[in-house]
Amino acid sequence: MVSKILEQLIKSDPTLLKKDHSINQAAAAKAFGINQPTLFRILSGESADPKSNSVRAICNYFGIQPAQLRGEVPLEIGIAQRSVHAKDESPIRLTKSEELLLSLYRSLSSASQKTAIRVVAALRG
Repeated sequence: MVSKILEQLIKSDPTLLKKDHSINQAAAAKAFGINQPTLFRILSGESADPKSNSVRAICNYFGIQPAQLRGEVPLEIGIAQRSVHAKDESPIRLTKSEELLLSLYRSLSSASQKTAIRVVAALRG
């Protein structure tokens, strides 16, 4: 179940695909903060019950709950519909500009994401 849901999520994010629209596992693994062999095992179904740290990393990237990735709770609104879930689980609609910014943010390394957050916090006051 995890492999099918994850494949769906990855295919909804153009930054994780190759030009031929196949999954770029190296880019996806880097974006999630996990290693590529781990991602391969999850996508192939070899790892039907991935370790919690891998699940958390993937869920953080997509803004979903682990239960949604595992198929225990429906993934009601996907990234493809420009929606994410806040902590309270209510859907938030994103504009195209916000979606682009979120996609760019997600493509950054963990260290760069932290720097971006600090910069935005400093700009806000």
